[in-house]
Amino acid sequence: MSGDGANAIQYTCNGGNNQKWRIEDQGDDTSRLVNVATGKVLGAENCSSADGADLRQWSWLNNNCRRFRFLTTDAGWGADRQPGHRQGRGRRNCSIANGGDVRQWSWLNNNCRQWRLDPA
Repeated sequence: MSGDGANAIQYTCNGGNNQKWRIEDQGDDTSRLVNVATGKVLGAENCSSADGADLRQWSWLNNNCRRFRFLTTDAGWGADRQPGHRQGRGRRNCSIANGGDVRQWSWLNNNCRQWRLDPA
């Protein structure tokens, strides 16, 4: 799906552009994540800051809902929501199964809340 609101779902990497995200620096210590296949950016549904809010693809609106701050961790990288939301957010659902829904959760500094970014 390529329209606004298309759901972000995790799968084992197959090299497709739909699984690739481009990190674009916004010049204020934040970045946007742009899907290579669709050109849409990752953001929480309805700009929600709630635990469990669905992460989906949207058109770029240059707002805090679609900006991320990356934090270095021992295991790779963790992504943190732009300030203004009630707390930092992890980006990955703890499920490792194919088809797992990607949602936001409070930052716990564990493997479930971290992303590893592999350059293509």
